[in-house]
Amino acid sequence: MKLVLVVEDDPDVGDALGMVLVAAGYRVVVVPDGEAALARLADERPAAILADFTLPRISGGDLGLVVRANPALAGIPFVIASGHSQSTVREAFTDYDAFVAKPLSPEVIVPLIAHLTRYGRPAQKSL
Repeated sequence: MKLVLVVEDDPDVGDALGMVLVAAGYRVVVVPDGEAALARLADERPAAILADFTLPRISGGDLGLVVRANPALAGIPFVIASGHSQSTVREAFTDYDAFVAKPLSPEVIVPLIAHLTRYGRPAQKSL
């Protein structure tokens, strides 16, 4: 079962994403911030990371920069979710594999994660 790391500081959103992805057949770990995500990444490598852009401690953009700078993690597909515009996100982090606007929809998230976990990082920056 493929692991998806969800990094979301809103517990209700994190729980909802977890339930949707578990129902789609994934093993899911939900952590509340970038710091907790980095701790988790030290223990195991997920098939994909879905991170909120605005997080406490280490933002989703900064988390993405750390992931891409680490050769052991750089190949993990990275999805940024945000209520901010994509241009705002791009000011902080450009090397994500997909941008998803909040509020999140299972009809968007599940096929996106399925694609990324099956095929890996796409050539383009946004799906």
